[in-house]
Amino acid sequence: MVSRKQTFLDSVDRISNVNYKPTDQDILLTRIKTTGIVEVAFVIKKVHFRVFDVGGQRSERKKWIHCFEDVNAIIFIAAVSEYDEVLFEDETTVSGLLVAGKTY
Repeated sequence: MVSRKQTFLDSVDRISNVNYKPTDQDILLTRIKTTGIVEVAFVIKKVHFRVFDVGGQRSERKKWIHCFEDVNAIIFIAAVSEYDEVLFEDETTVSGLLVAGKTY
């Protein structure tokens, strides 16, 4: 898998152009460190969506519960290249989640 940095470095001429407009791929490859909870609301075909970026840092996790009132669906998104990594502060998290998954 090509890294985001490499993709942008390979496109430096295009990106540095005065008339540069980001492509959908450029937008998808950007990353902004978030703290707290960031909400984005949008409508697609008359369906209202609210997406919350809840930050993954340990200190941010206790804030998540406030996002789950009157919720119809929860979608967790993880990078394919990172889904099986353990948390920096807890090397047992992945195995703990696997055990929990078997319990339920």
